[in-house]
Amino acid sequence: MSIFITHGNRLIDFANPQNSDIHIDDIIHHLSMIPRFSGKLDMHYSVLDHSVYVGMIAKTFMKVDDETGFAALMHDAQEAYLGDLPTPLKNLLPDYKKIETAFELAIQEKFKIRITPKIKELVKTADLLALKAEKQVLFTTPPEYNEHWAFLNNYSDVPIPPNKQCKDSKTLFRDAFNYYTKVLNL
Repeated sequence: MSIFITHGNRLIDFANPQNSDIHIDDIIHHLSMIPRFSGKLDMHYSVLDHSVYVGMIAKTFMKVDDETGFAALMHDAQEAYLGDLPTPLKNLLPDYKKIETAFELAIQEKFKIRITPKIKELVKTADLLALKAEKQVLFTTPPEYNEHWAFLNNYSDVPIPPNKQCKDSKTLFRDAFNYYTKVLNL
């Protein structure tokens, strides 16, 4: 059986996610509880914190439009149901990508998130800018492992530090979600 029960007591079928089963309250709660970097950090920094941060970078640093800002805010929403697997592990699990894509599509349909190639590229850039800043501010890497992060040298530094307090992310995320759904008439 591939059923999951959410915090809001909604049933989710991993094999066949339906947009009618997706709820923003579950996304916000679940993402707030899931640690970024698989718990590597010395403090709790959630996927929700990261999502808010990516949205902030997209809007304030990259100056994207509202449609792209909304996509940036929601870029990891599927992780509310699937968890935050490290990318190297995801790459070893070919079936995982199919499941992840099914959840991404259900969420995009539910919230009318339009993903064009340009939006996808801008969101990926915001995500990598966030990753670079998070790595610089939130954890240290022994020098002998820095080669694994060398790809981030292609990205500029962001003048907005990641939220280290983590106490306002639920409010910030919901406020941003409400803003986008209003201005985009969703």
